Amino acid sequence: MIRLIFIGTILVEIVLFVQIGGLVGAGATVALVVLSALAGSLLLRRGGAGAIARARQALESGRDPGDDMVDGALLLMAAILLIVPGFATSALGLLLLVPGLRAIIGRRIRQHWTAVTPAAPLRTGREQVIEGEFVDVTRCADDGPRRPSGWTGH
Repeated sequence: MIRLIFIGTILVEIVLFVQIGGLVGAGATVALVVLSALAGSLLLRRGGAGAIARARQALESGRDPGDDMVDGALLLMAAILLIVPGFATSALGLLLLVPGLRAIIGRRIRQHWTAVTPAAPLRTGREQVIEGEFVDVTRCADDGPRRPSGWTGH
């Protein structure tokens, strides 16, 4: 099934390249594909960092980060679809940039998926640190034969 979708997508993209290339010319067609890829890479860089920050903020405040995670995943998918050369994939990527549509798709995804949030807040790095030393008491290969323990007898 995946193979058929992949082949179908390639055939649709080829048809669209030929049709759009005939309408606007080869140079404009290539320019549109390159601009789409640049927009996708910019979205990947900025949108991904923003989504991660929103999910982390939700976790730190004790809220469910699921909506932010799904939104970030859909933005990631939009960026990838924009980067992939083709007009159909770019159109799908542009559709995923519409916040209302992304929210509808996100709700559908969340119906089948639940995020589990830790009961305790995440460590923020501001906790008290107690310095100390430790001694490794595990048996090394050069310790020789092991004697029975006085506590357990073995």
